Amino acid sequence: MKKRIAVLMIALSLTLAFGGCFGKNSGDRGETETHSPMSEFYFSDAFRSYQVTFSETATLTLHVCNQTHLPFHEEPKYYKTTVELDEDTASKIAALYEKHNLSKWNGFYQKDTICDGNGFTLKISLQDGEKVDAEGYMKYPDGYGDFKKELEEICQPYVDQVLTENALM
Repeated sequence: MKKRIAVLMIALSLTLAFGGCFGKNSGDRGETETHSPMSEFYFSDAFRSYQVTFSETATLTLHVCNQTHLPFHEEPKYYKTTVELDEDTASKIAALYEKHNLSKWNGFYQKDTICDGNGFTLKISLQDGEKVDAEGYMKYPDGYGDFKKELEEICQPYVDQVLTENALM
């Protein structure tokens, strides 16, 4: 009996913690609303920026530089597109906040004196008004590499789409 109650409590806790983030039905309209603790998410580094706006649906504004695979003398090109995210992708991006404890990055502002390197900017606005603002140049908060790798894996299909569409032009 105690095990059943414990399992039910865990299930209820997980449902409240994760079930309310996304996918709530909008009633009779038959639409799916996107809910997130975030209202806006922005991350940029030297070659890409990802800006996600969470509202009724989540949209991604993506800036991509094609510099990574260019011949030596060719100028890089920058592309911008805005797409509506599917529920799964929006959920994965929103989950990065808790998974990588991004609230602890608030106030991170460190720059190295190296002039030929990379930097990043992270800005998050939560629906409750809280904000996360972090910036670095050749200096990064703990867990930065894992966070960036996971964000890029989530957004890679959109990056590929932008580069493919623009290569055909």
